[in-house]
Amino acid sequence: MNESGFWLLRCGNQVLTAIDHAPESVFPYGQAADFGNPGDALLIGEWQGQPCFAVEVERLPDNVSGEPMTVGRLYGRAGAEAFALAGRATQLLDWKKNHRYCGGCGTPTEMKSGEFAMSCPACGLLAFPRITPAVMVVIQRGDELLLARSPHFKPGVFSALAGFVEAGETLEQCVIREVREEVGIEITNLRFFAASRGLFQIP
Repeated sequence: MNESGFWLLRCGNQVLTAIDHAPESVFPYGQAADFGNPGDALLIGEWQGQPCFAVEVERLPDNVSGEPMTVGRLYGRAGAEAFALAGRATQLLDWKKNHRYCGGCGTPTEMKSGEFAMSCPACGLLAFPRITPAVMVVIQRGDELLLARSPHFKPGVFSALAGFVEAGETLEQCVIREVREEVGIEITNLRFFAASRGLFQIP
């Protein structure tokens, strides 16, 4: 691969960033050869009008200056756009790694040309990246909001109620179940508001 672009190199749970080196770049820039010619790079989109590639590596290259950091930390350092791109890369790299073998017959899979799909050459099964829908809800009573906290939160940190949608469950059913499970409250008359933002309102 001789095309120049930005590179999102992930090692373990960290990605290599160029924030201290070039704050406007966030991710290192160059050709594949500059990063040890990593194989099976994924084109995950664009950054600053240039292609951005993502690849999983066993160790970060010594010849590239930068700072490794978790994707969560990247949000506070580089902003929402860089965080979203790194999140997309993380999900696609996980998908590719977790579908190296066919779930139907066990045959090694191949990346399908032109789309994100791992294809089985033996039985033809396709494995696409999994999208896990989730809900987040804020329950309001007058000028009060119901928040909760998990045992692993830092002291003083609270959150809106949230959870993943189970198989065969509607978003509304998920909200009702998650509220019941997390705070022991039964809610009714649930309805959407500002649906494009994914919000619910309890009248």
